[in-house]
Amino acid sequence: MHKPPLTTARTFFLSLTVLILAACNTQSVKEPPPVVSGVIPVNNGAPSISGLKDLGGLDIGLGEVLPKLMSDERFSPGEWLLVQGKNLGVSSLSIDGVTVPIDRYFGNYPLLRIPTGLSPLKQHTLTLTHAAGSASANFDSSHYIVTTDTDGKKSYFIRTNAKDRGGIEKEKKWIEEPSEDAIPMFNLISNDSAFSYIINIKKRSGEVIEGVHGYRLEINSYHLAAPEAPQKVATTYVDIASTPVQVTLGDDNTLLVVGKRDITLVDVTDPLKPAGISSLILPENEGKQKTAYVDAIFLDDGKQIAVLETYNNTVSLIDASDRHNLNITDTFNILPEKSIALSVDLEPDPNDNKRFWALLGPNYRLAGSRLVDTYKKIFKKNVEESRRAVNRVQSFTLASGKLILGNSVATPEHYATYFAVFGEDGRIYVSATKMDFLNFNFKKGGRLNVIKMVKNFLSTSVSFGRIVAIDPNTGDTETISSGGGIFYHLVDVPDIGPVFSLLKFGPSFSFPYLTPSWGLGVKSTGTYAMRKMNRYAVFPPYSIGYVDFQY
Repeated sequence: MHKPPLTTARTFFLSLTVLILAACNTQSVKEPPPVVSGVIPVNNGAPSISGLKDLGGLDIGLGEVLPKLMSDERFSPGEWLLVQGKNLGVSSLSIDGVTVPIDRYFGNYPLLRIPTGLSPLKQHTLTLTHAAGSASANFDSSHYIVTTDTDGKKSYFIRTNAKDRGGIEKEKKWIEEPSEDAIPMFNLISNDSAFSYIINIKKRSGEVIEGVHGYRLEINSYHLAAPEAPQKVATTYVDIASTPVQVTLGDDNTLLVVGKRDITLVDVTDPLKPAGISSLILPENEGKQKTAYVDAIFLDDGKQIAVLETYNNTVSLIDASDRHNLNITDTFNILPEKSIALSVDLEPDPNDNKRFWALLGPNYRLAGSRLVDTYKKIFKKNVEESRRAVNRVQSFTLASGKLILGNSVATPEHYATYFAVFGEDGRIYVSATKMDFLNFNFKKGGRLNVIKMVKNFLSTSVSFGRIVAIDPNTGDTETISSGGGIFYHLVDVPDIGPVFSLLKFGPSFSFPYLTPSWGLGVKSTGTYAMRKMNRYAVFPPYSIGYVDFQY
């Protein structure tokens, strides 16, 4: 059958329909949203910066979109920073004159991690330069001081703030992190400063070494650049063979846990998935001599580990080039003529990765309730030479697989020394307690006499807790901080000074006539008493806790 031709109206409406459908199809084709790439944007003129945006410290991989709800306008080391503006296609920029490479971009914006090493008290300048010109923007950085109150079962995150007195936020703003079912012991900041590792004792376990209890440790990873407050993002459990005494972190993100009789390595390359690597049981001293390893450090770009034993005063060298196969290759007796514990702490030299320093002196970290007896035995007039104290920091150098004795500098006598760290100025900072207070006899006389002696003790105690700075080249010493208490673990914070955990003393009318409080000391502001402790906490062993800084 013959079909009639299309009318003009029908032709018009059919054409209109085709055009509408074509337009709809054209509008539905959208460009994909931008993702992170490694392609440098093309510039079409001079650079200009319109803003900086912080994006947290969790990994942002190629092909991903930017995280949401991570910005709190606090710029912290290790945090991702998005530089917004026009014509910003560069492979590097500078912050405070230091070059920062860039290998990621979001659309036309550079994406980089804020570097470590920034001052917490100074404003920073970001400068971007290419052939068409230069642009800059300023920002302040926010850093955390992290400290553990072991007996109080809490950790604290304390922000720096250039506008507050001494550069530290007031106590009411300190962020508390309770630990109800574990005992907080140590804390470390990750190498890129984006995370904090708080290491707790979860429980005591069975014997791996005869007569020695093992422990299960809980490693908690905290995202320091999370908005408003650090956020716990992972928990990992690691079993060790003896009482944990120290931790340190290698440049390759290997966490080293030191027990009194063993060491354990943990891989924290991925802070969200820490994983155990290997462990090594350390040799026991011969005969009836006690054995207690008290510290260990990485040397030679992490290929060697030096571990310190206090009763025999030895440093053992461990080949750690294969993280899964640890072997002791050398043992050096620091003080062969001594028969008492005189080895306290190890500190790597920041200018030479094959050199380190040992803090030597009576080890009051182990003295316990025998503190007074230990002090009087060591410092009595007629003490035999093998039991006479030494007080110094001693250097060692690794050469051809052996430890070579280097120079030493004296530390003040009649002081209990606890920890040593290199300061920002190249000097060795030592936490110490002047032991003269042990000569006070609070038991003599009546109540009024005791009150007078306590008053006298507290008035003179302003100087017995100290942070001493020692020049490793000249031996010159300077007291940096002093106060009435036990100054314990410490870190030197740029432009703020030493920050340290402490026991701060106040008066009491029952023996030992002092009330200790756990707290924190800050050179720039003073000491903070945060929690009253049992009065017998005056005596070691101390559970004061550790402190670290987000560089």
